[in-house]
Amino acid sequence: MAREEIDLYNVGALDSVENLAKALSLLRADFDAHNHDGSSSRQLENIIARTLQVQSAIIGGYKLFQATVGPTQSDFKTVAEALKAGKTRIFVRNGTYLSEPKWTISNANTVIVGESYGGVSITFAEDTANHRSISTTAANAKFANLKLTAYSTTASDLFYFNGQYPLVEDCILVNINGKIFNSAYGANLHATLRNLLISVTTVTDAANYRSFVSISGSLIQNVIINHAGIGTENLIIADSCSKSIFANLRFLRTANGTSKITTCEDSYFLNSYFYLQELASMQSNFDACILENNTYIPGSFLALDSAFGRLNNCKVIVGTGNTVLTASASSIQIHNNFFRGGSAITIQNASINIQGNSFSGNNWVTDYDTTAPTLLLGTGTRNGLCVNNILRNNASGGANTPVITDSGTGNTVANNKLILA
Repeated sequence: MAREEIDLYNVGALDSVENLAKALSLLRADFDAHNHDGSSSRQLENIIARTLQVQSAIIGGYKLFQATVGPTQSDFKTVAEALKAGKTRIFVRNGTYLSEPKWTISNANTVIVGESYGGVSITFAEDTANHRSISTTAANAKFANLKLTAYSTTASDLFYFNGQYPLVEDCILVNINGKIFNSAYGANLHATLRNLLISVTTVTDAANYRSFVSISGSLIQNVIINHAGIGTENLIIADSCSKSIFANLRFLRTANGTSKITTCEDSYFLNSYFYLQELASMQSNFDACILENNTYIPGSFLALDSAFGRLNNCKVIVGTGNTVLTASASSIQIHNNFFRGGSAITIQNASINIQGNSFSGNNWVTDYDTTAPTLLLGTGTRNGLCVNNILRNNASGGANTPVITDSGTGNTVANNKLILA
């Protein structure tokens, strides 16, 4: 049977990156099933790939992209020009694009796809009006296979979302002075940000640097934040990102410095690693994470100060002498964690009726012998649970036995082991 006699195109609307991938998969499966003239689906894939390279790529009468961007044989030289012309499905050829004008996205369902991961490198020109590289005001904007670098001289947002349901995936993102992701939409942004490398090698305006700001109600997944080589500048990983899920994040930093996660109310951090100064105003939930203090001494490495916060199944490594954590709200769970280092864990608050906190199944190894490590259930703590924990001073020649001090009301303190090495 001749190849052109097979209906390969009845695969649904190709109006998104996801549907395009599904369509190509169906085409390959159909091609192999019919064994067209002995050709393989790999050959079909090569045909499709070549087709995508030509201007106004068309498969089966359906125009996959409304415009191609590239230095030659393209509809436009810049993505900004294609957006200004009203195009909503834009294919960007591999190449280096310098002084790219700001992207203003006002049409819903706009899709911008690069030819290959790391192959499209775009550096934005300065936006003097509002200091943004990419600004969206419409829903369902999608970005994939792009390396994007914000303007570097002044603080600038790389992405500014003012439309719901944005998707950014398989991208390399660079910003030196401003925010990687910022939004004014509110608690229901519902962004999906995944498979990203956020890379910064220097910061000249550290007071303005943030990775995620106000990205609320969103999924942030499989992200490496690489700040290798940066000195002591203040870097905020996440700030004011409420009701979001952060999964499989890695924050890498070779030099010590002030790095924080702060005020992410009712968010979840899962299976992630952070090497940073502190988790301040920690109104979030952490499960199966490794949290390591970079030896900068905050008031407390972890500050659980929102009701119903969770710190479960985590490994926490704290500098000598630092306070491991303070819990100062009701109904906090601190279960099955391994703590190493630090001088104190404090569950208390200046106000009264901090009730129902639960501290159980934890193993705390102090790693030094200058001071007896203290677990303090302080004044104002009521009806708390402190059971089945192991506190040990394992330093060589250690002379101080760990202690539990209970100054609260109605707490249950039982079956804890206090071990002097």
